[in-house]
Amino acid sequence: HVGQLVVAGPRNATSPPEYPDLGVDVPFSMRLWGLNLTLEDRLAVVLGESDCEFASVGSEGSPTSGFEVYEPKTLHAGGASISWEVTAPSVAGDFTVCWGPGAGAPFSTVIARGTAALRLDCEVAEDWEPVLDPATGEPLCSKTCGRGYRTFQRPILQAPAGGGVACPPEIERIRYEVCNDH
Repeated sequence: HVGQLVVAGPRNATSPPEYPDLGVDVPFSMRLWGLNLTLEDRLAVVLGESDCEFASVGSEGSPTSGFEVYEPKTLHAGGASISWEVTAPSVAGDFTVCWGPGAGAPFSTVIARGTAALRLDCEVAEDWEPVLDPATGEPLCSKTCGRGYRTFQRPILQAPAGGGVACPPEIERIRYEVCNDH
């Protein structure tokens, strides 16, 4: 008997998922599948882009700020998968989620990358604006002769970001009026 090799850790970590446009301080769930995962495993959410090659908080080469460590919530199927509840950073910007195998062991694997954005709700203009003819700058009528329709819209002033309230659908931001009705 020469020794024992125990393989553990997440699989398919070669192409980590992206979490674009999460709000700052927004909680999200992560579930990893792998071999011999345990409730000792940890995740770290690190501000910016990281290669996740650091031992622990405060160790040489570890981030000194913008660093949060999470313990798993649930172990599934005897270590075949594990779940965490984590939170996006409290400041806007890119972040990296790193996995570490067990308490005290070095973080070693990039699990995910994301961007935390300030929460911005959709903002739509109060007033209805006519759709203008690009050549003349005058309001367009669907017909130059006879009864037609003029289109009015409420433009989007601010698109939502960071999990903000979505904009109303286009059908709710457009109306029509009769024109050339003579």
